[in-house]
Amino acid sequence: MHLPSKSEMEMLDMFEGLTIRDAVIKSILNDERWYGDGSPQWTISAKKPWQRPSQMAAQAREQHDKTERLLDRHGSNDPYASHLIKSIERCHPNRHCGSGACPECQRALQRWFVENVHDAAAALLKDKRKLILVSIVPDYAATDATRPNLNWENVIAKLCEDMASVGIPWAIGGSDFSVNIDKVNGGDPVLQGQFWMLIEKPKGNWSDDLKALINSSGKIKKPLFKRKYASSHAQLAYAIKNEFNKRETYIKRTKLRNPHMNTRKKSFVAIFG
Repeated sequence: MHLPSKSEMEMLDMFEGLTIRDAVIKSILNDERWYGDGSPQWTISAKKPWQRPSQMAAQAREQHDKTERLLDRHGSNDPYASHLIKSIERCHPNRHCGSGACPECQRALQRWFVENVHDAAAALLKDKRKLILVSIVPDYAATDATRPNLNWENVIAKLCEDMASVGIPWAIGGSDFSVNIDKVNGGDPVLQGQFWMLIEKPKGNWSDDLKALINSSGKIKKPLFKRKYASSHAQLAYAIKNEFNKRETYIKRTKLRNPHMNTRKKSFVAIFG
């Protein structure tokens, strides 16, 4: 996702050309370097007991084959799934499919994004610019998961408008979805979109103003989360991923605490071509 105007982009040469469009993606994915195991590499959840290295090429290929089998098994009668199957089956070195459903192509795009944005951000930091990472969960990026009805282009346009109105000059990152199920209060499951972006920190009380714009309904508990940018590859990699969660809210009962609300996360397969 991109926010700056054309003139601002030209002024920031290090970010010029990073607007993600089909032609750009095709050019990126034509470079076999991003499918290999060279730099960039990073550690996921560093210094935590569950830390692990970033995905290697062989692991992405294994995930690719698993995705292909899954689509064959469960989507053979679905025209959309059939289209994805044909696309993924055609993915080979020097002739990649470029599908968002392909784990190998997704990994290649992620690696390109991490290296290029990291280098661009380093140039801005050297110029004493203040950069931070933000997680944004707008209430207008939610829809009934059983009957999805969401125009994603309109969501992005609205978010760009909201961010610009509070003084954020540019933003670069990605978006993903989760399915939220409330087992305490009931109701239909909600498909919720969220954004992870690197931004240049504006002046003033921008965060409270942005919260009011992106959560006018008051339904989102944490519509905005800010984190210091530590020039970390892993922080940037989080913007482009192919793992999605089902979040279940429930009452947790233990011997040490009174019953209280808690949330459990479960991974599920979500495929976007």
